[in-house]
Amino acid sequence: MVCGTYCYDLALKRDMFMAGWRLSLATWPARIVVFGLLPFSLALVFLLAWLAGEYGFAIFLTLFVVLYVLMRFLCLIVLIPRQFRSEPYADTDISVCFSKEGMTKKSVVDECQFTWNAFRLARKLPEYFLLIFHNHTLILIPKAAFSGEAEVQAVRELLQAHVPQK
Repeated sequence: MVCGTYCYDLALKRDMFMAGWRLSLATWPARIVVFGLLPFSLALVFLLAWLAGEYGFAIFLTLFVVLYVLMRFLCLIVLIPRQFRSEPYADTDISVCFSKEGMTKKSVVDECQFTWNAFRLARKLPEYFLLIFHNHTLILIPKAAFSGEAEVQAVRELLQAHVPQK
């Protein structure tokens, strides 16, 4: 059994948002929406800009880029912190234990036990283990939660043995 403890803080919440966003782009329906609607909306911007004349082109294109960037930062700077403050786990310590049977997650709010069948996919990120359930929710576990490289390697081996990797 390998156990570790980490703090569920705002930085982890932001990293979970970014991991979920990247993961959502890995599915074909999301790719169709993003890469299908994005060119369509760009084409509409170019058409409106062309109809507005020489300066309209620069104005519409600039507005489109600025609005896209603002939407991304709005999520990271405003919405994620607001959602984080309302969560019962905010700024609490969470301990996780991995064994041959599955994973146990404990906090001051609850205690959950998961068998390996609960997970659809596991990904190894540079600083985290990303575990994805069959209902597409995810758990991000910092590798720093474990006391050393030997424990990180033990978790890696358990995940490789029991959860599909990608």
